[in-house]
Amino acid sequence: MPFDIPDSWEWIRLSDIASFGGGKTPSMNVKNYWDNGRNLWVTSKDMKRYRIDDSIMKISDEALSIMNQYEPGTILIVTRSGILRHSLPVAILDKKATVNQDLKTISLFLKELNPYIFLTIKANESFILKEYHKDGTTVDSINFEKFSNILLPLPPVREQLHICSVVEGLFRLIDDLEASKQNLQDVIKQTKSKVLDLAIHGKLVPQDPTDEPASELLKRINPDAKPCDTSHYENLPKGWSILTVGQVAQYINGRAFKPNEWEQKGLPIIRIQNLNDKSAVFNYSTATFEDKYLVTKGDLLFAWAASLGTYIWQEGNGWLNQHIYRVIPKPFITKGFLYYSFESMISEFYKESHGSGMVHITKGKFENTPILLPPLQEQERIVSYINAIYALLDSMRVYQNSDAPSFRTML
Repeated sequence: MPFDIPDSWEWIRLSDIASFGGGKTPSMNVKNYWDNGRNLWVTSKDMKRYRIDDSIMKISDEALSIMNQYEPGTILIVTRSGILRHSLPVAILDKKATVNQDLKTISLFLKELNPYIFLTIKANESFILKEYHKDGTTVDSINFEKFSNILLPLPPVREQLHICSVVEGLFRLIDDLEASKQNLQDVIKQTKSKVLDLAIHGKLVPQDPTDEPASELLKRINPDAKPCDTSHYENLPKGWSILTVGQVAQYINGRAFKPNEWEQKGLPIIRIQNLNDKSAVFNYSTATFEDKYLVTKGDLLFAWAASLGTYIWQEGNGWLNQHIYRVIPKPFITKGFLYYSFESMISEFYKESHGSGMVHITKGKFENTPILLPPLQEQERIVSYINAIYALLDSMRVYQNSDAPSFRTML
């Protein structure tokens, strides 16, 4: 399976829940097909919105008689166009329409799935463009036969509705931010910040009363663990606990490498600049050090000096430099949830930092910072939601160029 999903979710193939269709171009030589046209005929040029209620060109009733017309709610996807080099236009019909040969239609057997499946396809834009691109053609295209069997994560209906509600709310937030003429990167950054705020306060996903409360999980794993007093926190979601950063993980500080230990080959020495600047040059070492300084792919890191930040290491093995913690989460908190929690707490960590030259947060202040802990199953749902929403937001970066439509017109 592509990735882990909550127990209440299922993996399904798109072809198991939908039927597919397509269209064509009525002959331009038949005047009657185009005169007095009043029926929507959607092409890739119309796919600049997420909701389709009009088309640049329309066909007559006579042309309609030789076409397939699709109902409102049908999902449209461009499968043949030069735009597929960098983006995947997907939309939902708000009115009945026909399509040309460059589009495919997805008609779900259960109409209530339409919004969620649309968002899921859009969130997987980069993967689809890479995995299903048809090679050897003069015009960029998608291998729709293979795409139709794509695996999609399917949550319970209640969670689908919640996901769509949250995303629609985020789209409205994007509209408000765009109205103030802010740069798209700032819009995406602020929207992600809003997602994190919802997540760590228990407002991103619905609570499940069958989830084991975090306090009970703590007792099972470590009977001596003492959660923080929650009496002053009036809006703590049911089943959540409050701990300190020091209680949820082990923190291993990196080694103080000296310049005379730097080499041109060996394992890379991971410094803060290598984490926040992908173009920063690495130093290397062929020497062997204690295993605790070894970083492997997927490790959670936290830079506690200079430029505070949290990272998931995505490269091969390397040696950890000083001023960075390798974070080893305890069994009651997932790596993904801890990563997003740290990301949401960066401004708070900065408030507790000091130093005029290189700012840093002491280990004491860092470890004593309170952190909210949901039930383990809810952590997994939260991470799945954040990943999906972030993927959707990242796919929108293509619209930063001046010729692209506003997000406001795409809703």
